[in-house]
This record gives sequence, structure tokens and C-alpha cells, in this order.
Amino acid sequence: MISLNLSWKYSLLILVCCLTSFSWGMSAKSLEQIPDPVPRIAIVGDSWGMFMWWFRSFQRALKDLGYERYCEVANESVVGGGKTFQFVNVEQFPPAEQIRNAIKKMLLDYPTIDIVVISLGGNDALYGTEYVLPDDPLRSIRMQCPGHPENMNEILAEKIVNHDMSNLIDFILSIRPDIRILLTSYDFGGETKRSECDLMTQQLGIMVVDIYKQRLADAKGERVDFISNYGLMQYAYGVYEYQVDSGNDPIPGTEQLVYPPGYVKPGFSPDDYPPVRLPNPDDVWTFPWTENNVEVNVPGFPQYFTPLDALLDKDMHLSEEGYYIMAKRIVERIIGRWLEFPKVFGIHPVNIEKGEQYAFDVIFSEEVTGVDVSDFEIVTAEIEVGKKLDISNAQVFSVEPSEGYARVYRVVVDLNPNLNPQKGTLREVVHINVIDDDTITDREGNPLGGPNSADWNENGKFTYYGPFAFADLTKPEVDNFEEIQSYLNVLTKPYLPFINFAVSFELDKLDINGNLYPLVQQLINGDDVDIETLYIKGNGLLDSYEFALLERCLKDPTIDLSGRGGISHSLVKTAWSNNLARMRYDLGGEITPEHDNMVLRVFAGIDSLFTAYMTFGELRTVGTISAASIALLSDNVARFLPGLTFRQIESKNYQLLTDYLGARDRNGDGVLSPREFADADKDGFTNAEEYLYFECDGKQAFVNAVLNPNITPLPLNTTPTEGSDLRIYVPQLLHVYLTTYEWYKDGVRLLDSERISGASKRTLNIKYLRLEDSGSYVCYYCENDPNNYVVKTYGPIVISVRPLQLEGEGTSDGETEGNSEGLLEGSAEGELIEGEGIVEGEVIIEGEEVTRFHSMDYTKDFVIQLGELLRVIQFFNFGGYSCPFTEAITEDGYIPGNSGGTFCTPHDLDYKPQDWIISLEEILRAIQIFNSRHYYWCPQESTEGDGFCPGS
Repeated sequence: MISLNLSWKYSLLILVCCLTSFSWGMSAKSLEQIPDPVPRIAIVGDSWGMFMWWFRSFQRALKDLGYERYCEVANESVVGGGKTFQFVNVEQFPPAEQIRNAIKKMLLDYPTIDIVVISLGGNDALYGTEYVLPDDPLRSIRMQCPGHPENMNEILAEKIVNHDMSNLIDFILSIRPDIRILLTSYDFGGETKRSECDLMTQQLGIMVVDIYKQRLADAKGERVDFISNYGLMQYAYGVYEYQVDSGNDPIPGTEQLVYPPGYVKPGFSPDDYPPVRLPNPDDVWTFPWTENNVEVNVPGFPQYFTPLDALLDKDMHLSEEGYYIMAKRIVERIIGRWLEFPKVFGIHPVNIEKGEQYAFDVIFSEEVTGVDVSDFEIVTAEIEVGKKLDISNAQVFSVEPSEGYARVYRVVVDLNPNLNPQKGTLREVVHINVIDDDTITDREGNPLGGPNSADWNENGKFTYYGPFAFADLTKPEVDNFEEIQSYLNVLTKPYLPFINFAVSFELDKLDINGNLYPLVQQLINGDDVDIETLYIKGNGLLDSYEFALLERCLKDPTIDLSGRGGISHSLVKTAWSNNLARMRYDLGGEITPEHDNMVLRVFAGIDSLFTAYMTFGELRTVGTISAASIALLSDNVARFLPGLTFRQIESKNYQLLTDYLGARDRNGDGVLSPREFADADKDGFTNAEEYLYFECDGKQAFVNAVLNPNITPLPLNTTPTEGSDLRIYVPQLLHVYLTTYEWYKDGVRLLDSERISGASKRTLNIKYLRLEDSGSYVCYYCENDPNNYVVKTYGPIVISVRPLQLEGEGTSDGETEGNSEGLLEGSAEGELIEGEGIVEGEVIIEGEEVTRFHSMDYTKDFVIQLGELLRVIQFFNFGGYSCPFTEAITEDGYIPGNSGGTFCTPHDLDYKPQDWIISLEEILRAIQIFNSRHYYWCPQESTEGDGFCPGS
């Protein structure tokens, strides 16, 4: 889920024409307001749709085939691993409501979309779906081999296609009846999925689902079409036979050519190969297939795997080139002819002063003719101008030009010939729709929206009124973090329901700087993620605020607080440049004309995002990124992303600005208090303390305060003067968007008003204080952690507003409330200073012992496994470890946190110093031993002081 940010900011590209002139020359302005490129195709579906969207397969195909002014769009409409029921069945999958709403919004927001490509059904069949059996609805049913005792393939296909997919089609057409829908098939796979039956039977089994889709398209009529892609990769890359492993899966490098690329299977026409339609056997569940007692010729060679070179993961997903070949075929064979039909692109109001007449510019995709008053209908309403006026007699007055061809036509509506309202008095305006009777045609004679039929006579109808905003998905600037977050939000948003919205790249939600480890650990281990209990809280600061601070330091050369020991532009710029170059190196290499990096290209901005976190230098985040990067070194990743060499992200290769932009857990309690953050401008207030005070004023107010020693939080005055302002806030670093707040005064719930803001937020602001604002203020807040649901109280804060007539309002002893923002929490008395000194004392060899295992190595094989490394990282994230009591038994003899005792032998990793806390430096030592594969006991040779050496 996660793109990362394809930060596309929606720009308002189309402005309402405000001119009152009715001159024909204004049509050029309306043409300028049409977006470039124009969205025509929407993608809905699973990972096949997702990859086509990520790779912009259709955009590339459209450009190569002469349709470069058009593009495709997607949002939550594409979900990797998505199943058909997840798009329609709210009972079965509650987040389906969000996906449905996203599809609806996309189709309504972009009226030029007239094609929806759907790729669904494969995951339902291969991995199962529920609500198939009426008497056992929660039982998951998946496709099985013929003869399998749990073979329910027929009712499963009915559920997937004739129920769920049919409902999805109906849903789309209910929103936009002018839409054309294309159902796409898959292609043969690159691995076996069921051990009980041979490869050909498995391949044909998935083809059955697509035959059901083809039949559904036929039954739905002319608005829905189908295209088969079976055999396409074999046609493009060749047909190969492979040696197989013990799981009957092909072994890369063992291929033997059977048929060359471009080979047309006997019995098929070279002009239609692979054919766009699948066979229609009499009985799809009996192999071999027959039609009218004649054996069916199946497209492609299902007895062979798809060429592994055509697969991204050597399993079932096509490579970037493979999806392009598929998209190009779809455009050439089906979509291209739909794009050739002329289409209305917009109806724009020309004047805003509403008098007796009102004008519109109607913009077409190309020059058309045959446009006259009969091609428009008027949507009228009762309009109030002192009294209700009936304009139901409004009519189209004129259409210009009245002959010839044009892209823009000026349509003038007479509201009511007998009304004669005063110009500028009407508050509303009628709308017009384009209706279609096949009289509007282009220069080739193609009718608007395509030819009508007896079953459908509204192909060219257009009802969207006014301008619409659209900006194509574009790569964000490397140091524009709003763009980066927005871009990655587009890519990752479809996956949020699957993690219960625990992480979001939205500007007002992202906070993973500090604690993404629980999710990362589960993903690395391959564990099931319990979305009901998943709770991700970072450091309590919105990442967008921290990014804004970094961005200001990068772009403003006047920042130089080095004279007072603070941050400077040159310091940040140098660290950023070095860190970004290293991050790109670690993530597979920078994109150059000679080297492509699909990760950095598809997830544009991910390098900047990780670089920012490493530059901040918050130690928990640095450790988590370093640990997570180890997973990129696996064979599975190498198989999925061939040609990219990943390296472990190690802090020693980066310049961490922890003491300017990050935080240190100085007291070792595993929780960052506001006082433990850096102070960038060295004004005595940490970045977190200034965040807590200025957060409600916006990002730039926060950045200004952090970089200006003269801007600091004001101490709370509990005896403010009448007419002044009051600010009270909860001085805790809480979950940035799940936390709820309720402010009370004297036991009465406060509500926002003209003077009061933030009654349901962290910060309560009251302007122009009155005497009656005196009282006792309390905030009840809850972070809504599903694992620890606790409502906490801040306050009471007693405020006594002094009458305005009292002079000397500055002589109230400058009182500050001890529990309020004026005093800094987590004062640094007796703070533990990190990094002072080294281990006192040496490792002791007891008796005649000449070798022993490291505490990490609970499997006792002189090799540190990934799970063993993750175990000590868990100690690091918990802020320490301890000895379990007798009733608790663990693999390594320790438990995370300090709930146990200190009566056992300390962990071998806890040596610098030995303090029952695993520090970042000690974690890096663990990673070093892990990377060496082997280690040995070397009390005399060890240069680290822990008594162990990497190697054999």
C-alpha cells in the first residue's frame, strides 16, 4: 500500500467564463479550459488494474497509437489483491462502501470519462470468497480441481461473475449511463496453483471464469464488452517449456523454445490472434471443451507456462512491458474505435449576470456539424427574486454557428419570452443538457457518442454543467513534500481499509516518524495483520509539519542560527544532498538514461520521504528503516524486481541531524516527551513544545517559531484581562488524528462559536475574553487505541478574567499555570546523557569456557536469523528488556519492557553501557553480526567490547 506519494495536487485548470459578451470570438477561451490530457478511461480492478495504473500502461499505449491527448485515471478503484465482492458487497466487506463512493466520485468529477476497464475475478477464484453458500455464508470457497471433494466451482463462478460483477456493472451504469464498460481477461500464469491437477486443467479453470465474464458482457448489451488476452504473452515472447521444481513450478534459466514469438496457433486467423473472444463451449466444466459436439480450439497453449520473461514476479503479474502490450492490444482492438466517436467535453456558462438570456459554450472533442436547437434540453427551476418566478417556458434561442463544422458552439437560452427580468437580478440559472438523436456527426460521419440503437439512444448525452478540475498524475518535485505526500497518498489510499486506516499519507494524518515498527515487523514476518487492533502512532507531530520545517531549511539560504549553536541552511543542505544520494543508492540506484529503477519511478518521492526521516535522525525511525531494509535483500524481492541491487540502509552512511530536527529518548522510558526533542533555534523551547503551541495556527506558523528565537510559546496567564485572547492546550504528544478532545467549562461542554475555536481539538482558543469566561476548564481526551482505550483528563485550569477597567494588566505577577503550556513538561533534571563513556568492566569468561552462544542466538547455531534480530529490535522499541518471572517462559530468557526483574544475566547486546536498555548503537552491532552470517566467541580479540566477533 503503499506509493508512495504520487503527489498530485489538484489544480483548478478550468475557470468559469465571466464575460457578458455574446461575441462568437470567445469560444477560444472555452477551448483553453479543457484539461490536457483529457481523462477518458477509468480503471477499476485488482492488481492487474493496479499495475497498469502504476506503470501508466494505457497512457503509453494511447500516445503510441495517436491518442496522446487522452489519459486514464484511477483512485481507490484499483486494489492489489482485490476481490470482486470488495467493490460491491458492504455486508461482506464494510469498506466496500468507500470503494463504491470513490468510483462514483471519479465518474461524476470527470465527465469526459466514458470508458471503464474492469479487471476482476482472479483473486476470488484462486484465494476464495465468502457468502457463496446460503446455509454457510462465512465459509470461504475457492476454485478447486475437477474431482476435488470440495469442488463448488460452478456456484463460485455464479457468485463472482453473475452476482458481484454484474452488480458492479449495474452500479457504474446507474451513475453514468453513457459509460462503456470493458471486461478484460487475464493470461496464463507462471506457476501452478493447485497440486491436485495438471497445469492445463488449472489454466483452463481460470479461463472458465473469463468465459463467464464474456457471457455476462453479452447479456448486458452494447454498453458492456469483453476482450480475451489468453496467449498474448506467448505470442509476444514465444512459447517455452521449462524444467520444474518439486512444486511443479518452472525453473528460470531452463527454458527451451517450443514456438517463436509471433507464432499463430493453427486454426486461428493471423488477423485475430490471440482472438478477442474466448470459445463458448457447451459445458465449460467438462474438459476437453466441445461446441456442437466438435472439440473447441483453445487460444494460446495452456499446457505451457507464460514465458517467465513476461512476468514481473515469475508468478502471475505481467512485467511493465507485458502490461503495456496488453493495454496497447485493448486500445487497438476495442477502445480505439470508442475514442474515435465525437464526444462533448464540456458545457461552460459564458456570462454570470443573469438576465433575460443566458449563454453557454458547448465544447466537443473535435469539429462536428448538425448542431441545432433540437440537440439541447433545458433543466429549469423556480427562481426567487422577491417572489417566485416560473421559467418553465425557457427555450433555446439560438445556436452558433448555424452551419458548417466547429468544436465550440454558442448556445443562447431565453429564460422566458414573457418574463423580461431586470438584468442581473436572477440568483440562479437554467442548465442545458446535450441530447442525442444521431444528427451531430464528425467529418467522417461518426455520430456523437457512436451510433444509437433500438436498445440505447443516448450515446451522446452529456449532462455535466460547468467546469471541472483535473490534473494528471505527475512526478513530484524532489523537495516538495506536499506534492510527495499527495502523490503517495493516491497510490496507497486503496489499501487503507485493509489496515483499518492505521496509516495514511494525507497531509493531516501521516505520522510514522517514530513508530512504524509494529506493522513493519508483522509484514516482514509474514504474519496476519489484525486490523482490529493495529494502532500506529509516531512521535505525535504531523509529518507534514516536520517536512515543512525541513523544506524551509533546504530552500531558504538566509537561515543561519549556527552562531547560537542552532540549525543552518548549509548544514541541512549538505546533509540532505548526501543522504538523498545514498538513499537512492541503497534503494537500487538513481534513475539515469542508462539505469532504470522501477521502485523510484513508480513510487516517485519515496526516496525523498525516507531521506527526510533519516535526516531528522529520530532514532526509533532510523532503526526501523534499517531493519525493514533488510527485507529488500531477500530472494523474493530480487525475483520481483530483477536488475535492482538493494543495500541495507545503515545509519553510519547518513548524516543524522538528531540534535536539530529529531529527538532522543534520554530517560530511556520508550516514550518521547516534548522536552526530549531537539531545539533547532536554541531558544530554550524544543521543536515539539513549539509544535504543541503553534500547531493550531498552521504549518508555517510552526516553522516560523522553530526557526526564529524571537517567536516562542507564551506562558499561560490564568488572570487575563477582559478583551484579550486565551489559549489553552493539552501539552501531550498524542495520536495526530485518532485522538478525540472535549473541552468543558464548569462542567458544561463547549462548542465552537464566533469567539471560541478548538472546542473539539487539542487547542482551545477564546478571543475577546469576557468576564463570564472565568471558570474551571477541563479537557477529556482519548487516543482511541483499540488495545488500551483510556479517557484521560487535562486540567482543571482555573481562569479568572479581570475587568478591563483595572489598570496594570501586566502586573498580575505573570502567573503561569503549573499544568499548562507555560511550563515545559519532562524537565531535564538528571537526564541520562547518551554516549558518555564506554562499558565499564570487561566480559568475564567463567571457568574453562572457551566458547559460548550470543544471547541473540537462541537457536544456538552461531548464526543470527532474521527473527532473532527482530527480537532485539523489539527490545529497542520497547525501551528496554527485563528478566521474566518464573511463570513466564520465553525463547531467549527475556521479555520486552521493564515489567520483569533484573535478576538474570544481562543480554550480551546490552554492553555499551550495560543498563537494561538496548540502544541504537547496540542495535547496529546486532545488524553487523546478522549481516556477517556467522559469529564466534572471542573475548580477547573483540574490538567492540562485547566478547564476540563477526565471521566464522
